Amino acid sequence: METLNTKTLLYDHECPLCSWYTEKFMEMGVLGANGRTPFEKVPESLVCQFDPDRARHEIALVDDQGAETLYGIDSLFLIVGTAAPVLQPVLRFAPFRKAMQGLYNFISYNRRVIAGQSSSGACAPDFHLGWRLAYVAFAATLYFLSAWALGTLAMGHGLEFQAGPQGLAGIFLAAYLPHLAFGLVKLRTHNDFIGHLATTMIIHAGIILVSLLPLAFGMGGMTIVVNMIGLVVSNAVLLNRLQVLKMSALPAIALIPTQLAMTFLTLNFHVLFFA
Repeated sequence: METLNTKTLLYDHECPLCSWYTEKFMEMGVLGANGRTPFEKVPESLVCQFDPDRARHEIALVDDQGAETLYGIDSLFLIVGTAAPVLQPVLRFAPFRKAMQGLYNFISYNRRVIAGQSSSGACAPDFHLGWRLAYVAFAATLYFLSAWALGTLAMGHGLEFQAGPQGLAGIFLAAYLPHLAFGLVKLRTHNDFIGHLATTMIIHAGIILVSLLPLAFGMGGMTIVVNMIGLVVSNAVLLNRLQVLKMSALPAIALIPTQLAMTFLTLNFHVLFFA
């Protein structure tokens, strides 16, 4: 396999995904010894060879011999195509590249709220309303479809799941509305909070989908346990995100016991004890 010895990726070290996949490129040997460096620690010799503003949104692949700097999927496709030449025809296929560009932007502009990191810092992406709305729409769709699937399947097993979405919405309102009403934080923080909430919904949706498996085998009690764990985990994630944003978590903390109690009481929990 060829090694791109003259290439250096400038990555966002505060993004766990960016750190992970660039490290894997290094382990694979497709990049040389100096094949990646954090955006904030770019060597002086490379400073004039890339657009800092573009590199915050599309990972830059700089050539120390002065060749053209690549960005985003062009950077990644060159590396992947070098590591696996058999994929090059697919990577050059225009419709595939266009689709991947959209997916790349979707992740890149939301990467800090996905990873639970602050939106500040030299390599933080700008807020993009379109991509944030797309992320929120994706999270909401996944969350409510998973809740609908759980409710529909549960009804056939003598269970009722009604308070999951409402409970999480209550935590959201308790955490968010006081800050909105009293103007305690900046608009960017509100925008970021919506993104962090979307990530919490995706995590909770994933746990809901996992809970469908025992329910499919008639293990209603296990499904209840998994869903209660899901609420605890999603609440913990949301509280962590409030800390990241430096927003008060007290209103949300005060509502969590009520949320958990309401969720448990709205279940036909006799199945848990007597099935």
